[in-house]
Amino acid sequence: RRTYEHMAAFWPSQPSGNTMAAHLNSTPKYVVSSTVTQTSWEPTTIISHDPWGRIAALKDVGHGSIVVLGSGQLSQALLAHGLVDTFTLFVHPLLLGTGARLFGHRPALRRLRLDSYVASALGTLVLTYSLS
Repeated sequence: RRTYEHMAAFWPSQPSGNTMAAHLNSTPKYVVSSTVTQTSWEPTTIISHDPWGRIAALKDVGHGSIVVLGSGQLSQALLAHGLVDTFTLFVHPLLLGTGARLFGHRPALRRLRLDSYVASALGTLVLTYSLS
């Protein structure tokens, strides 16, 4: 919800010639929240009831990836409900201090398989892992 609110306050007002804005403004968005009841950034669907069943249904009919931006809590819940096939992680060459653990405290070891990696000219690593 918080990431969505920040993005919704910024991206809709960006020029249509901005390729990132054009993509984000036209892409279907889903917000898992029990507090958000309406939104003006279309196309957006609010998922407030049975999120895991609704997301599983999206996976069944979808053509492409469901991307989670900025929510470790949601990522952890999707993983716990068996709704994650791959992770694409962006590791930026920045030291920011402390932060929340992306995967929380896992009760058991979970192995991942590295499928691909790319380094940008600025040193960002893009790592794609599949659950094994």
